Amino acid sequence: MPHALQSVVRRTAGSDEFTEIQNAENEALQARRNKQNKGKPTVSVEIPESSDKAIATLFRVFNTVGLSLSGGGIRSAAFCLGVLQAINQRVGLNKIDYMSTCSGGGYVGASVAATMALTSGQFAFSSSDDFSDQAALGHLRNYSNYLLPRGDRTALIKSITVLLRGLVTNIALTITVAFACTAIVVWAYPSRSLLQKRSFIPALFHLSSGNLTLPLWAFLFLTAFLLFWALLRSVTSRTGSEVGSPFATIAAWLIALVALLAWLDLQPFLISKLFDVMEKSDWGTSTFEYIAGVVSAVAGGATLFSGKLGAIIKANEHNRSTRAAVQRIAAATFMWIAAAMLPLFLWLCFLLLEVASIRDDLHHNNIPYPLRTGCFWTMEKSRC
Repeated sequence: MPHALQSVVRRTAGSDEFTEIQNAENEALQARRNKQNKGKPTVSVEIPESSDKAIATLFRVFNTVGLSLSGGGIRSAAFCLGVLQAINQRVGLNKIDYMSTCSGGGYVGASVAATMALTSGQFAFSSSDDFSDQAALGHLRNYSNYLLPRGDRTALIKSITVLLRGLVTNIALTITVAFACTAIVVWAYPSRSLLQKRSFIPALFHLSSGNLTLPLWAFLFLTAFLLFWALLRSVTSRTGSEVGSPFATIAAWLIALVALLAWLDLQPFLISKLFDVMEKSDWGTSTFEYIAGVVSAVAGGATLFSGKLGAIIKANEHNRSTRAAVQRIAAATFMWIAAAMLPLFLWLCFLLLEVASIRDDLHHNNIPYPLRTGCFWTMEKSRC
């Protein structure tokens, strides 16, 4: 046993509080055994051989029995119910001293504990003579596999239609939001020459303004507010935390406003740069397919190895060695990159949709069809 763990064990085992709690727990178990009068033995203890008295005291072995019911939703509840019925028929639940439950196992565990408390320790879900299910329990067991319930031969097809419904809904919502955002950007920037001449919010009202005008003004206002807050703080005698103060709330909202305005003004800048890139390079369907392939490969790898990556992160969470730190950082980095791939890919599709929608008044015709201006909407090569 490591030295650090030995010191913790000695402090715990040697404390009066620990001993009092353990003795009180054993007295409660003995009282329960005496009440049931099932011939159960007295709570006894076996002390292992050890040169360290504190460790030997902590690792005493009592003649008590515990039962753990794992989680897993309604399916776990149905499975654990069958286990409890089998134990009660063959051994008797009165021989169980402890019950530990989690999630789905807690459904049936709580039911058993509540009914046994009301029936003087009797198991209400079956008897030793009759092991058949009641109607309610039979329904629970038959339909706990709710995706493919028993007795329905068309359940597989119905389950596929449910999955397709969700998939179609997500795609429809994504396309709707993308086209709505595209319409807003095209309204603000109907032509390519305006992309780097207007800040986004004024452009919505077709007002003239320099690029990044609003984010810069918002940043200056935030800076002035922080300076005023610091000055006010230095001349007052207020103590305590400032996290919940009105000034901190206002500053947080201002930071969020600056970030939002900067992100909005970033869109026309990126669209303009994408125009330039597509003119100067051979950007076509093959490039888009290559990016889509990379995104699919990374996302698929993350899905396939997500369990192993999560296990690596969890296993090395408290390990302070350099190797564990490298493994933990590498696994977390890969998962973050994989999680960001799909949103970035959708963002790229949105920018390409903007390029295909905004009128190119600079008369550059090197952008591939059908991403060239006007071709996306009309599909007329004569305009391209």
